[in-house]
Parts: sequence; C-alpha cells; structure tokens
Amino acid sequence: MNIEDLIGTYSYAGDVAAVITCFVLLVIIRQALFFTTENDFKQVAKAIRLVMVAALANIAFALVITYTPQLTVLLYLYRDIYHAFLLWALYLFTMYLTRLVGFPENKYKMLINVVGAVVNLGIFADILSPITKVGFYEENGLWYDSTYIKPFTVTYIFCMLAMAYMLLAYRKRLIRQLRVTFIAMEAIMALVMILENTQDSNTYTTFTFVVPIITILILVHSKPFDLLTGSMDQVAFASFIEHVNRRKLSVDYIILEIKLEGMKELPEGLGRVLFTTWQTHFRKAMLFNLEKGVYVLALSQKDSIESMRENIYTLIQEELPVHYRAYMLDYKMLALQNIDFIKGVEQMKDLVSFALMKMDYNTSRISTEDEIYRYSKMEYIGEQLQDIYEKGDLNDNRVKVYCQPVKNVKQDVFDTAEALMRIELDEYGMIYPDVFIPIAERRMVIHGLSKIILNKTCAAIHQIMEDGFEIERVSVNFAVEELRDPQFCSEVVDIIKQNNISVEKLAIELTETQNDSDYEMVRDRINELRRHGIKFYLDDFGTGYSNFDRVMKLGMDVVKFDRSLLLYSVEDDRARYTMKHFSQSLKGLNYKILFEGVENEEHEMLCDECGADYLQGFKYSRPIPIEDLEEFLEYND
Repeated sequence: MNIEDLIGTYSYAGDVAAVITCFVLLVIIRQALFFTTENDFKQVAKAIRLVMVAALANIAFALVITYTPQLTVLLYLYRDIYHAFLLWALYLFTMYLTRLVGFPENKYKMLINVVGAVVNLGIFADILSPITKVGFYEENGLWYDSTYIKPFTVTYIFCMLAMAYMLLAYRKRLIRQLRVTFIAMEAIMALVMILENTQDSNTYTTFTFVVPIITILILVHSKPFDLLTGSMDQVAFASFIEHVNRRKLSVDYIILEIKLEGMKELPEGLGRVLFTTWQTHFRKAMLFNLEKGVYVLALSQKDSIESMRENIYTLIQEELPVHYRAYMLDYKMLALQNIDFIKGVEQMKDLVSFALMKMDYNTSRISTEDEIYRYSKMEYIGEQLQDIYEKGDLNDNRVKVYCQPVKNVKQDVFDTAEALMRIELDEYGMIYPDVFIPIAERRMVIHGLSKIILNKTCAAIHQIMEDGFEIERVSVNFAVEELRDPQFCSEVVDIIKQNNISVEKLAIELTETQNDSDYEMVRDRINELRRHGIKFYLDDFGTGYSNFDRVMKLGMDVVKFDRSLLLYSVEDDRARYTMKHFSQSLKGLNYKILFEGVENEEHEMLCDECGADYLQGFKYSRPIPIEDLEEFLEYND
C-alpha cells in the first residue's frame, strides 16, 4: 500500500477522546486521593498513563504520515510506542484481574511471569517487524501492515484469552455484576479490534483500553461522596490512612459525634449546615463518615489545629450551640493533634470511642498532649490484644490470671475464688480490665482472652490440688456474646479436661442479658454445660436489667449481689429491706448468695443478716496472683 493508505479511514477523534479521558481520570484520582489499596491504585494509575501515551503516539504517527512521510524512523518509533504501551497496559489489566478474582498464590507468579514474557516477546517481535517482515514494515517503497498475523494482534489475543480464562475459571470469586460487566467489556474490546482490523483503521482501538479503566474505577474503586454533607465513606478513609502512613505524616483530626437515636440518617437541614461549616472554616480538609453519626475531619498540613485554633473556638463556642438549639440533637466534638499511630479504620473507631467515652454530651474541647499519649497507649494495647488473639496461644505470657478469694460463711474458710484477668505488656506494664476490656470487645477478641484465662485457671487449680490444698471451685467470667459461638460449650469442656481437673472445680460467671434471642441462647448453653457438672454464677445482680423471673428460669447456682447494692443498703433503709427480701427469696429457691464489695465489719454484718453464703471484697483480700491463692486455702491433711 502507499504511505497515505497506512492510516486508512483513521480519525483523530478516538485518540483525542482517549487522551482527554485519561487526563480527566488522573485529575479525579489526584483530587480524590486514593481508592482502595495502594498496590491496586498504582496499577490503575500506571495503566491510565500508558494508554494516554499510546494515544499520543498514535496521533503523532498519523501526523507524520500526513506532513512528513519521509521520516520513516519516526513512523516505526511511534507505531512501536503505540503497540508497546497498549500491550503493557493490557498486562497491567491481567495482573489486576488476578488479584481481583483471588487467583491462587501458588499459580499467581507463574501466570504473571508467563503473560509478562509473552507481552515483552510480542513487543520485541513488533520492533523487529522491519527485519522479519511480519507486522508493520516497508519494502521497495510500499508499506505493509498485516491484518491478523502480526505480533501486536497475536499478543493482544493471548492476553484477552488469559483474562477470559480467569473470569470463567474463578467466576465464583466475583460477584455476578462484576463478572458479567468484565466479560461484556472483553467482548466489546475484541469486537472493536476485529472490526477495525478489517477496515484498516485503528480510530477507536485506544479508546477500548479506556473502557476497562473506567469500569474498574466505577465498579471496584468508586469512592462516593455524600452530597448532603460532603463526607466520604470508610473505604475512602482507609485509603487516606494508608496514604498518611506511607508518607509518615502526622495528622490533626476534628471528631464530631451526633446522637442519632431512632434516626436512620442526619436531618437534611443539619447535613447542609455541616457541609457549609466545614467548607467555610476548613476548605482543604477532608470529611469522612466513620460510622452512623460520627464524622472525622482530617485537616491538611497547612490547616493544622494550631493554625486554625481561632476557627475551631468559633465553631465550639458559637456555632455548635446554635445548631444544637435548632435541632436538639446531642453532640460531642473533640480536636485531636499530631495523630501518627492510626493504622486502619477499626483502630480509628477505637480511638474515637475511647476519646469520646468520658466526654459529656453537648461539650467540645481540644485534646491535650497527655490525652494523645493515652490514646497512643490504647492503640498499642489494641495491637497487642489483636496479636494475642491471632496467635491463639493458651499459655500466652502477656495474659495474667489474678484472683480474689471468696469466704465460705458457713464453713468460715476460703475455699472458692473469682479469677480476674490482667494484661502485662513490656511497654506499659500491668493493664487493668477497665482499660483493655472495652478495647477487646470493640476488636471482638474477648473470647480469645477468655479461653486463655480459663486454661490458666484450670492449670492453677490442678497445681493447687497437687500441692495438697482444698479448693471447691474457681469462677471465670465470660461475656454473653461469647456464648453465641456454637463451639463454646465444647471448647470449655475440652480445656477443663486437658488440664486434668474435674469440671465441678470450675464455675462460669455471666451477666444477665435483656435481649430475648440472647436469653434463649444463654439458657440452652447453661443447660448443656450444667449437664457436664459446671456451676453458674449470675454476676452483677441488682444493677441494670434484673428480672427475677428470668433469673429463676436461667437455672443459675449462685447469685452475686453487686457491690453498688450493698453500698446503697448501708445508707438507705428501703434499699436494705429490698436487698434482704431478694436475698431471702432466692435462698428459699435454693440459690446460693454471694455478696461482693465487702470492705468492712459493717458490710459483713449486713450480709450476715441477709443470709449470705459467700463473701468477697477488700476486707478479706485485694486481687492477688492466682499462684498466691494457696495462702488463703486450707491444707488437706
């Protein structure tokens, strides 16, 4: 063919559209920060740049033919760049798809290496076309461009087949909408390629590579904004955290919690107020909706809390109280400075929960350095608890068993105890339950800790008996949520038996639940374990949700009266009468009664009047390492 025929029916429209679209996508990505994981983002961003350069090379190829056709070197160069960059983009699509479908790790590297080798071989063969006379070349003043048997087309077909194989072979690992969309996308790309080859044109070839990029960004990596508040979601916040950590930045945050009890979402008017407020005072900041009613404003380096202190105080002292009076929705607002220890969304939720826990509603303030230190400490504790849970070592040395001896009133001896959990960490020493329990519950690792305490308690009981001391039983606390695990009963029994002690030596303490579904489940679990011989204590009776009828139906063995009830009864005659009435009624139903929080003689006398079977409190002993419990026990002669 003549050189003018090389571009056939080619039009600049397709490549120009591809360049503009790629440029717009790069701007959007830059402004919206990152999408999901850093690796995925890099692959998508690289693919966009490759397609953009390929489109520019194809435009340059057409311009050379039109205006300077004698520069054959440039023709070869631009055509080689065009093909090479498109094939590399196709290789990146293939890599991306392998991760998206969860391609097996043992096959991943092999597939990627094979596809990479084929792509590079195809590019090399394309460059050698003038020598091999296969593909695009010139001979005797005429130009040739094979329709089908050319390196670019063959490599393109190979990559498309590799992607088709993954989509079909691992179709169950993709949701249907994604799978169907990707298959349709491949079919359209292939169809356009076939049609353009038959017409000796490549007007829209480049743009077909833009289609999968847009598809990926919309379906997989879209980061929707809430148009009402201008906030971004948790996925966006996870990407922001990754971006911050990668660059080792320290960020200032403003946290706003709005109490939305009984409401599905923020009222429209308040949403507009929130949008206007943060846009007015913090234009370069990013707002994230961490969870229902909780918003996190991440300030830019220029708009730090220190530099924006006046704006923050205006917000705290003037604007928030006005909005509160208008909408009557309780709120808390806290500004956090120099936060550099957050690794993910769940950790930020822990921080927010911990930071706002002790604040009163309808108050605002800026955190102190001491508070930031405590938040950092809390985060470290959370990471350690997570590590303990994931390792699953029932003898983990970081989990310590303490106990509080319990006095048997009738026998006038100490023959039972309550096991108590402590966490000891190299960084901060001994950590107490009021600190680590909320963190463990938030991270859903409490059951792992409970199993360790159970195992160590059983081992301690075994050792106490080996040493010749009498021990009736030791009680271990479990959260009601732990009983939801279908394996709960078998795990408890197995751990007890592995330590070679009788199940009667172990008791389980539970706090009553007010959830109807939990109640049925708790009753079933209690009945199953009681058949094995394990006794049950009802903890914290007299506080919160105490239902006398449910207490009887749950089939407990011991009812523990909460310390607060005892303290109140000392000061109030009606409370004393009520406590005596409940105690005597429960004893009449064959329940054993245990009073905790006994601190002095007056408390002890009051508990005796109520018919206490067991007494526990600082009058007898503070919590001690379980290894020291033998000091309180009777020696078995």
